[in-house]
Amino acid sequence: NGHVVHRIWSDAFFTKFRATKGLKTNCCDNCGLYIYNKGLPLEYLFHEGQQKRFCNSACLNSYKKKNTRVYPCMWCKTLCKNFDMLPNVDRSGKTGLFCSICCTTS
Repeated sequence: NGHVVHRIWSDAFFTKFRATKGLKTNCCDNCGLYIYNKGLPLEYLFHEGQQKRFCNSACLNSYKKKNTRVYPCMWCKTLCKNFDMLPNVDRSGKTGLFCSICCTTS
């Protein structure tokens, strides 16, 4: 196809360099590897106010497993995993996590 990738650094070094400099590139937010093939669909997740990007569903699931927390619903206090909850921003701009649509509208 005429496209050649020339690697001047290893993936591990590039990942560390990118993290220390705060650079955002086309890298997986779980494994940190550069995503070379733009033709494949990426997995996305909105977490802690940021959109995260993953090279495949295995990396997405691994990220969720490492970052799962249990919180009470802001309305009914039912304990739920953060990735199963619905965020809702109130009038003051504060985000709360709810277990269902019913609780967000109560």
